[in-house]
Amino acid sequence: MNKTLKILTIIIVALGLTYTATWYYFGSKIKDAVGITQEDIDKTGQKITLTNSKTTLKGFPKKFNVTWSGQLDAANGSLIVPAIRAKGWFVPGQALDISAPQGIEIRTKDSAPVKLDRMDLSLTVPKNWPGHAAGATRLGQWQTMQEQLDIHNFQLIFKDIGFHVMANGYVQLDRNLQPAGIFTLKLADVTYLEQKKEEVKSRLQSEETLSDRQKANLKRQYGTLSMLTSAKDLEYKIRVRNNSIFLSFLKVMSFPMIQWPEPIFANAVNTSLTAPATPASVSTPPAEAVTSGQ
Repeated sequence: MNKTLKILTIIIVALGLTYTATWYYFGSKIKDAVGITQEDIDKTGQKITLTNSKTTLKGFPKKFNVTWSGQLDAANGSLIVPAIRAKGWFVPGQALDISAPQGIEIRTKDSAPVKLDRMDLSLTVPKNWPGHAAGATRLGQWQTMQEQLDIHNFQLIFKDIGFHVMANGYVQLDRNLQPAGIFTLKLADVTYLEQKKEEVKSRLQSEETLSDRQKANLKRQYGTLSMLTSAKDLEYKIRVRNNSIFLSFLKVMSFPMIQWPEPIFANAVNTSLTAPATPASVSTPPAEAVTSGQ
Protein backbone atom coordinates (compact mmCIF):
# COMPACT_ATOMS: atom_id res chain seq x y z
CA MET A 1 0.00 0.00 0.00
CA ASN A 2 2.78 2.39 0.95
CA LYS A 3 4.61 1.57 -2.27
CA THR A 4 1.51 2.34 -4.32
CA LEU A 5 1.07 5.71 -2.59
CA LYS A 6 4.69 6.57 -3.24
CA ILE A 7 4.34 5.74 -6.92
CA LEU A 8 1.17 7.81 -7.20
CA THR A 9 2.84 10.70 -5.38
CA ILE A 10 5.82 10.56 -7.72
CA ILE A 11 3.53 10.51 -10.78
CA ILE A 12 1.49 13.46 -9.52
CA VAL A 13 4.60 15.49 -8.69
CA ALA A 14 6.14 14.64 -12.07
CA LEU A 15 2.99 15.71 -13.91
CA GLY A 16 2.82 18.91 -11.90
CA LEU A 17 6.44 19.76 -12.65
CA THR A 18 5.96 18.96 -16.33
CA TYR A 19 2.88 21.18 -16.56
CA THR A 20 4.63 24.00 -14.68
CA ALA A 21 7.69 23.83 -16.91
CA THR A 22 5.55 23.69 -20.06
CA TRP A 23 3.33 26.60 -18.93
CA TYR A 24 6.26 28.87 -18.19
CA TYR A 25 8.11 27.84 -21.35
CA PHE A 26 5.22 28.79 -23.62
CA GLY A 27 4.42 31.76 -21.39
CA SER A 28 7.91 33.14 -21.94
CA LYS A 29 7.52 32.71 -25.70
CA ILE A 30 4.20 34.58 -25.62
CA LYS A 31 5.70 37.28 -23.41
CA ASP A 32 8.55 37.81 -25.89
CA ALA A 33 6.08 37.92 -28.80
CA VAL A 34 3.81 40.46 -27.11
CA GLY A 35 6.57 42.71 -25.78
CA ILE A 36 7.83 45.61 -27.89
CA THR A 37 11.51 46.55 -27.91
CA GLN A 38 13.45 49.42 -29.43
CA GLU A 39 15.07 46.90 -31.76
CA ASP A 40 11.65 45.86 -33.07
CA ILE A 41 10.81 49.50 -33.82
CA ASP A 42 14.17 50.21 -35.46
CA LYS A 43 13.58 47.34 -37.90
CA THR A 44 10.51 49.15 -39.24
CA GLY A 45 12.57 52.21 -40.14
CA GLN A 46 10.32 54.48 -38.07
CA LYS A 47 11.94 57.29 -36.07
CA ILE A 48 10.25 56.35 -32.80
CA THR A 49 11.80 56.14 -29.36
CA LEU A 50 10.51 53.62 -26.82
CA THR A 51 10.69 54.40 -23.11
CA ASN A 52 9.40 52.81 -19.88
CA SER A 53 8.72 49.54 -21.70
CA LYS A 54 7.71 46.63 -19.47
CA THR A 55 6.16 43.22 -20.12
CA THR A 56 4.81 40.95 -17.36
CA LEU A 57 3.43 37.40 -17.34
CA LYS A 58 0.81 36.16 -14.85
CA GLY A 59 -2.02 33.64 -14.66
CA PHE A 60 -0.37 30.35 -13.68
CA PRO A 61 -1.74 27.70 -13.65
CA LYS A 62 -4.65 28.99 -15.76
CA LYS A 63 -4.76 31.11 -18.92
CA PHE A 64 -1.75 33.23 -19.86
CA ASN A 65 -2.15 36.86 -18.81
CA VAL A 66 0.39 39.14 -20.49
CA THR A 67 0.59 42.89 -19.88
CA TRP A 68 2.65 45.44 -21.80
CA SER A 69 3.16 49.09 -20.91
CA GLY A 70 5.34 51.81 -22.34
CA GLN A 71 5.61 55.13 -24.13
CA LEU A 72 6.29 55.74 -27.81
CA ASP A 73 7.76 59.15 -28.72
CA ALA A 74 7.91 60.52 -32.27
CA ALA A 75 8.73 63.94 -33.68
CA ASN A 76 5.10 65.05 -33.72
CA GLY A 77 3.87 63.51 -30.48
CA SER A 78 3.71 60.65 -28.00
CA LEU A 79 1.59 57.58 -27.34
CA ILE A 80 1.34 56.65 -23.65
CA VAL A 81 0.13 53.15 -22.78
CA PRO A 82 -0.31 52.46 -19.04
CA ALA A 83 -1.24 48.83 -19.76
CA ILE A 84 -2.48 46.60 -22.56
CA ARG A 85 -3.51 43.15 -21.37
CA ALA A 86 -4.00 39.97 -23.35
CA LYS A 87 -5.52 36.95 -21.64
CA GLY A 88 -6.08 33.51 -23.14
CA TRP A 89 -4.36 30.32 -24.27
CA PHE A 90 -3.03 32.05 -27.41
CA VAL A 91 -3.95 29.18 -29.72
CA PRO A 92 -6.27 29.16 -32.77
CA GLY A 93 -9.84 28.26 -31.95
CA GLN A 94 -9.67 29.68 -28.41
CA ALA A 95 -10.95 33.05 -27.21
CA LEU A 96 -8.47 35.86 -26.58
CA ASP A 97 -9.36 38.90 -24.47
CA ILE A 98 -7.44 42.15 -25.03
CA SER A 99 -8.02 45.31 -23.02
CA ALA A 100 -6.59 48.68 -22.07
CA PRO A 101 -8.30 49.15 -18.68
CA GLN A 102 -6.47 52.40 -17.92
CA GLY A 103 -6.89 53.74 -21.41
CA ILE A 104 -4.35 55.18 -23.85
CA GLU A 105 -3.28 58.81 -24.19
CA ILE A 106 -2.17 60.53 -27.39
CA ARG A 107 -0.22 63.76 -27.08
CA THR A 108 0.64 65.96 -30.05
CA LYS A 109 2.46 69.27 -30.33
CA ASP A 110 -0.29 71.05 -32.24
CA SER A 111 -3.42 70.00 -30.34
CA ALA A 112 -4.77 69.03 -26.92
CA PRO A 113 -4.17 65.47 -25.66
CA VAL A 114 -6.71 62.82 -26.63
CA LYS A 115 -7.56 60.21 -24.01
CA LEU A 116 -9.01 56.81 -24.82
CA ASP A 117 -10.54 55.89 -21.47
CA ARG A 118 -11.03 52.20 -22.16
CA MET A 119 -10.66 49.61 -24.88
CA ASP A 120 -11.92 46.02 -24.82
CA LEU A 121 -11.65 43.37 -27.51
CA SER A 122 -12.68 39.73 -27.26
CA LEU A 123 -12.09 37.54 -30.30
CA THR A 124 -11.57 33.97 -31.45
CA VAL A 125 -8.96 33.22 -34.11
CA PRO A 126 -10.06 30.53 -36.63
CA LYS A 127 -8.81 27.03 -35.83
CA ASN A 128 -6.99 26.57 -39.14
CA TRP A 129 -5.73 30.14 -39.69
CA PRO A 130 -2.35 29.72 -41.46
CA GLY A 131 -0.99 33.15 -40.54
CA HIS A 132 -0.82 36.40 -42.53
CA ALA A 133 2.61 35.46 -43.95
CA ALA A 134 1.52 32.03 -45.19
CA GLY A 135 1.33 33.26 -48.78
CA ALA A 136 -1.52 33.74 -51.22
CA THR A 137 -1.73 30.04 -52.13
CA ARG A 138 -2.22 28.79 -48.59
CA LEU A 139 -4.51 31.70 -47.73
CA GLY A 140 -6.59 30.83 -50.78
CA GLN A 141 -6.89 27.23 -49.60
CA TRP A 142 -7.90 28.43 -46.14
CA GLN A 143 -10.47 30.80 -47.62
CA THR A 144 -12.37 27.91 -49.19
CA MET A 145 -12.94 26.51 -45.68
CA GLN A 146 -15.09 29.60 -44.95
CA GLU A 147 -13.70 30.00 -41.45
CA GLN A 148 -13.92 33.39 -39.83
CA LEU A 149 -12.45 35.51 -37.07
CA ASP A 150 -15.24 36.07 -34.55
CA ILE A 151 -15.30 39.33 -32.61
CA HIS A 152 -17.48 38.75 -29.56
CA ASN A 153 -17.09 42.20 -28.04
CA PHE A 154 -15.35 45.41 -29.07
CA GLN A 155 -15.66 48.60 -27.08
CA LEU A 156 -14.09 52.07 -27.21
CA ILE A 157 -14.83 54.80 -24.67
CA PHE A 158 -13.73 58.44 -25.05
CA LYS A 159 -15.33 60.31 -22.14
CA ASP A 160 -13.79 63.73 -22.83
CA ILE A 161 -15.04 64.04 -26.41
CA GLY A 162 -18.27 62.08 -25.89
CA PHE A 163 -17.90 58.86 -27.87
CA HIS A 164 -18.76 55.30 -26.84
CA VAL A 165 -19.06 52.52 -29.41
CA MET A 166 -19.70 48.79 -29.01
CA ALA A 167 -19.60 46.16 -31.74
CA ASN A 168 -19.54 42.45 -32.49
CA GLY A 169 -19.42 40.41 -35.67
CA TYR A 170 -17.02 38.47 -37.87
CA VAL A 171 -14.33 38.91 -40.50
CA GLN A 172 -13.33 36.45 -43.20
CA LEU A 173 -11.66 36.61 -46.61
CA ASP A 174 -13.51 36.83 -49.91
CA ARG A 175 -12.43 34.99 -53.08
CA ASN A 176 -9.78 37.63 -53.75
CA LEU A 177 -8.38 37.30 -50.21
CA GLN A 178 -9.76 40.65 -49.12
CA PRO A 179 -11.53 41.31 -45.79
CA ALA A 180 -15.27 40.74 -45.74
CA GLY A 181 -17.73 40.51 -42.90
CA ILE A 182 -20.67 41.87 -40.98
CA PHE A 183 -20.73 43.79 -37.70
CA THR A 184 -23.46 44.97 -35.38
CA LEU A 185 -22.64 48.48 -34.18
CA LYS A 186 -24.16 50.20 -31.14
CA LEU A 187 -23.48 53.78 -30.06
CA ALA A 188 -24.03 54.69 -26.41
CA ASP A 189 -22.67 58.25 -26.68
CA VAL A 190 -22.90 60.26 -29.91
CA THR A 191 -21.88 63.72 -28.63
CA TYR A 192 -18.71 63.74 -30.71
CA LEU A 193 -20.53 62.62 -33.85
CA GLU A 194 -23.16 65.31 -33.37
CA GLN A 195 -20.43 67.95 -33.23
CA LYS A 196 -18.84 66.59 -36.39
CA LYS A 197 -22.22 66.61 -38.14
CA GLU A 198 -22.67 70.30 -37.35
CA GLU A 199 -19.13 71.05 -38.58
CA VAL A 200 -19.86 69.32 -41.90
CA LYS A 201 -23.17 71.17 -42.21
CA SER A 202 -21.43 74.49 -41.56
CA ARG A 203 -18.85 73.81 -44.26
CA LEU A 204 -21.53 72.96 -46.81
CA GLN A 205 -23.38 76.18 -46.06
CA SER A 206 -20.46 78.59 -45.75
CA GLU A 207 -17.67 77.45 -48.10
CA GLU A 208 -18.59 78.64 -51.58
CA THR A 209 -15.32 77.48 -53.19
CA LEU A 210 -15.98 73.79 -52.69
CA SER A 211 -15.75 71.66 -55.82
CA ASP A 212 -18.57 69.32 -56.82
CA ARG A 213 -16.50 66.36 -55.63
CA GLN A 214 -15.86 67.98 -52.24
CA LYS A 215 -19.55 68.78 -51.86
CA ALA A 216 -20.47 65.19 -52.71
CA ASN A 217 -18.01 63.85 -50.12
CA LEU A 218 -19.30 66.23 -47.45
CA LYS A 219 -22.91 65.32 -48.23
CA ARG A 220 -22.04 61.64 -47.88
CA GLN A 221 -20.37 62.34 -44.53
CA TYR A 222 -23.38 64.34 -43.38
CA GLY A 223 -25.74 61.54 -44.36
CA THR A 224 -23.69 58.96 -42.47
CA LEU A 225 -23.43 61.14 -39.35
CA SER A 226 -27.15 61.95 -39.49
CA MET A 227 -27.98 58.25 -39.56
CA LEU A 228 -25.66 57.48 -36.63
CA THR A 229 -26.97 60.33 -34.49
CA SER A 230 -30.66 59.84 -35.30
CA ALA A 231 -31.30 57.95 -32.06
CA LYS A 232 -29.25 56.79 -29.10
CA ASP A 233 -28.66 53.09 -28.37
CA LEU A 234 -29.86 51.94 -31.79
CA GLU A 235 -28.04 49.10 -33.52
CA TYR A 236 -26.63 49.40 -37.03
CA LYS A 237 -25.33 46.86 -39.51
CA ILE A 238 -21.85 47.42 -40.87
CA ARG A 239 -20.92 45.37 -43.94
CA VAL A 240 -17.40 44.97 -45.27
CA ARG A 241 -17.20 43.86 -48.90
CA ASN A 242 -15.53 44.82 -52.15
CA ASN A 243 -12.81 46.68 -50.21
CA SER A 244 -15.42 49.06 -48.84
CA ILE A 245 -17.31 49.63 -45.61
CA PHE A 246 -21.08 50.14 -45.78
CA LEU A 247 -23.45 51.46 -43.13
CA SER A 248 -26.80 50.14 -44.26
CA PHE A 249 -26.96 51.36 -47.89
CA LEU A 250 -24.37 54.14 -47.39
CA LYS A 251 -20.79 53.60 -48.48
CA VAL A 252 -18.75 55.03 -45.61
CA MET A 253 -15.25 54.47 -46.97
CA SER A 254 -13.02 52.39 -49.23
CA PHE A 255 -9.70 50.80 -48.37
CA PRO A 256 -6.83 49.59 -50.59
CA MET A 257 -6.31 46.03 -51.72
CA ILE A 258 -4.25 43.98 -49.29
CA GLN A 259 -1.12 42.46 -50.79
CA TRP A 260 -0.25 39.47 -48.60
CA PRO A 261 3.48 38.75 -48.18
CA GLU A 262 4.85 35.55 -49.62
CA PRO A 263 6.63 33.08 -47.31
CA ILE A 264 10.35 33.76 -46.84
CA PHE A 265 11.19 30.18 -47.82
CA ALA A 266 9.25 30.48 -51.07
CA ASN A 267 11.04 33.74 -51.89
CA ALA A 268 14.41 32.09 -51.26
CA VAL A 269 13.53 29.26 -53.65
CA ASN A 270 12.36 31.71 -56.32
CA THR A 271 15.50 33.82 -56.15
CA SER A 272 17.68 30.74 -56.61
CA LEU A 273 16.11 29.98 -59.99
CA THR A 274 17.26 31.52 -63.24
CA ALA A 275 13.68 32.29 -64.25
CA PRO A 276 11.76 33.11 -61.07
CA ALA A 277 8.10 32.26 -61.03
CA THR A 278 5.66 35.12 -60.82
CA PRO A 279 4.38 35.39 -57.24
CA ALA A 280 0.70 34.87 -56.60
CA SER A 281 -1.30 38.05 -56.85
CA VAL A 282 -4.44 39.12 -55.03
CA SER A 283 -4.95 42.34 -56.94
CA THR A 284 -7.73 41.08 -59.19
CA PRO A 285 -11.11 42.83 -59.06
CA PRO A 286 -12.83 42.16 -55.72
CA ALA A 287 -15.61 39.62 -55.41
CA GLU A 288 -19.15 40.87 -55.51
CA ALA A 289 -20.17 39.37 -52.18
CA VAL A 290 -18.94 37.71 -49.05
CA THR A 291 -18.20 34.06 -49.60
CA SER A 292 -20.72 33.01 -47.01
CA GLY A 293 -23.42 34.58 -49.10
CA GLN A 294 -24.04 37.49 -46.72
